Amino acid sequence: MKSKEEIRTWLLENCVDEDGSLDLMYLDFSDFEGNVYISYMKVKKSLFQDCQQVEEDLWQDDQEVKANLFQGYQKVEGNLYQSYQKVKGKTYE
Repeated sequence: MKSKEEIRTWLLENCVDEDGSLDLMYLDFSDFEGNVYISYMKVKKSLFQDCQQVEEDLWQDDQEVKANLFQGYQKVEGNLYQSYQKVKGKTYE
């Protein structure tokens, strides 16, 4: 198994697009029976999490965002939990 540093190096060498962005879009893990973890990421610019299709739970906890957090057009068949938010700006719902 590759180390996290080896995976990071491979991704930066093989998945950076012509605009200089790391492009991990359209990865299909629908035939994988385990969970997928993308936690504890540190990103210098923007992190886009759009158009997820999740058969079970989607966890987005403990985010620290220095600019804006956009969450819209959610379609949830179970419950939506939002708690312990600290917002210095305005909250729009």
